[in-house]
Amino acid sequence: MGSKLVYCLSNIKLGYDRAISSSSYKQLVFLFAVITVFFFFLFGASLMVSWPVGDIPENLIVEQSAPVEPADDFNTSMNNRLLGIFSHFVDPGNVHMATGGNKGFAAFIALIGIIFFNGMLISTLSNMVERRVDRINAGKVRYRLKDHVIIYGFEEYLAGTIKEKVANNPKQKIVIQTNENPNELRKKLNVLLTSSERSKIIFYQCNRDSADDIRKMQPELANSVYIVGEQGDWERDNKNINCFKIIENQILLNGKTQSASGEIKTKPVYLFINDSTIFNIVKDYDIKSKELIDFRLLNYYEEWSKKLFVNPETIQLENVNSKIAGIPASLFHAKSEKRLEIVLAGFNRMGRSIIENAIRYLHFPNESKTKITIIDKGGEQLLERFKNSYPGFDSLYDFEFNFIEDDFFSDSVKEYIESIYTKADIVPYFIIAFGNTSEALKAGLNLPKIVYSNVQKTIVWIRQEMVEGADIIKSIPVQLKDDKGSILARFKNVHFFGMLNQELLTSDQFDSRESHASSAEKTYSNITKGEQQKDSSGYGSRPELFRWSNRYLVDSYVLKLAGLQYFVTSQKYNVDIYEEVEAVTNTDVVEAMAKAEHARYVGERVMSGWSKGEEKDVVFKLHNCIVDWESLEKDLPDMPEYDREFIRNMIPDLKNDGFQVVKKRERSL
Repeated sequence: MGSKLVYCLSNIKLGYDRAISSSSYKQLVFLFAVITVFFFFLFGASLMVSWPVGDIPENLIVEQSAPVEPADDFNTSMNNRLLGIFSHFVDPGNVHMATGGNKGFAAFIALIGIIFFNGMLISTLSNMVERRVDRINAGKVRYRLKDHVIIYGFEEYLAGTIKEKVANNPKQKIVIQTNENPNELRKKLNVLLTSSERSKIIFYQCNRDSADDIRKMQPELANSVYIVGEQGDWERDNKNINCFKIIENQILLNGKTQSASGEIKTKPVYLFINDSTIFNIVKDYDIKSKELIDFRLLNYYEEWSKKLFVNPETIQLENVNSKIAGIPASLFHAKSEKRLEIVLAGFNRMGRSIIENAIRYLHFPNESKTKITIIDKGGEQLLERFKNSYPGFDSLYDFEFNFIEDDFFSDSVKEYIESIYTKADIVPYFIIAFGNTSEALKAGLNLPKIVYSNVQKTIVWIRQEMVEGADIIKSIPVQLKDDKGSILARFKNVHFFGMLNQELLTSDQFDSRESHASSAEKTYSNITKGEQQKDSSGYGSRPELFRWSNRYLVDSYVLKLAGLQYFVTSQKYNVDIYEEVEAVTNTDVVEAMAKAEHARYVGERVMSGWSKGEEKDVVFKLHNCIVDWESLEKDLPDMPEYDREFIRNMIPDLKNDGFQVVKKRERSL
């Protein structure tokens, strides 16, 4: 009997706990059920303890023409027992209205009303508000949204993207999915974003590998989607890929939205892959429906390391007088004997990405070998592991690697750096890529004095999470100037990269790159199929494998144009200072640049996992053109014309996309 009672009481307790911790609707139902039960219990009790209705108190007698009904003895101002009890239940101030014999019971009713009606109502409502706030803070509340931005997972470097989105559309909502407590993300965003930017963010706590959770976030109604994952997440890249597949199916099922012109709109879906090897593999993935999804594969390390070599801003005419840093490509023209040496400190993930992009882009018309000196205690062993990730690595013929396996602040490193400047043919380029950005700043600002010489003008890149604090160093001391009025600041050629609060790749930059890549595809089509078989829509239907090849080709235009000392603009320019260039026509220049383009092609293919084969094999990534220029001319004499044609069409391609390529006019004596 006792155990049954305990079991019964336990079930009552469980039901009570569920009722008070469930939804707002169920809490209100539970509240009014309790109030109703107690109210009618009190009403029934009043029938047993109440005295019969007595005379109306003399102080309430007034002369009236009609007879007056006797008042209920629980509230002399009313003539209805139920209403009389209700008045005491909801308003304790009515106790004095009861007749003398029932004031005690009326007071008891008022006390119960205070506890169960006023008290429970207030506590329930406050509990509902509190629970609502807790659910919002925990990311459990869902909203019906449209044209919002969805970010699955979070990395600090997306702060720049959020800033850009808010600046372009202040009314736009940004939904961030997280597996963790959103309060941890809020702490990070308090540093990276302003209060107005943070106010646009809605947190959803759910799983990005759950089809049901993804469906509730309505990716088909969003205007853009970012799949990032979270730091330290187990199998992060695989989960991101799985998340993309679920979203792809969801958009294919429900995402056929049309623009005002009646055309089906494509939705940009960004897939961030952290591991470089997986990143290179996923580049080959072809989505099911290109007319619905604009597949944009991004990697934080690749995008930042690329900017160290091929930042398009460095050749924009509008930025000609700015201090944007870049590879001094004009020093490596066809007749130059100069060669580039990159001194890389830190062979971490950023360091590996820097080497990948150096191999993709740093190929010059003077056929010089680019030297990469890696300063890292485990550098040589790490490079061996790196090389083994790329089967065709030994096919690279215009790169040289050097290792200094010592602490960056050691005497041997200092002596080596100073020795670089004793060689007249070497152009040094420093990149400090330590993951500990405080150590990176300290290393970058403590290089030998000759590095900062105004005569040498050596570019030094230092990795930083936030540039605002470090950037002031470039102008110290501002009071010193030379005879021409130029600032003699020691660190004016120091630049920063890797910042978390700058957008990696804006939509405008992506669209511009895609437009140029499409033009490059047309050039390739014209070369291979002839003028009468032009394919104006070839790029959009090409596999991602070859679209990426075109993207890397047009990225290299930055170095090619900088090497010729040409600039790009889409605006009017001063014709007294600049003149338009229609194409590269000098035969010797075309030949030298074609050789460099072939070396770039080999480097790009090797970094995409290709290696030399007897013939082209897309499945196993083999190609018979992965050889040096001399072997290409000897064994495949028709192939060098491809490289020459790309050089000839580079400037016309840009012109067809609405750009003008200009150079400074030669001054007559």
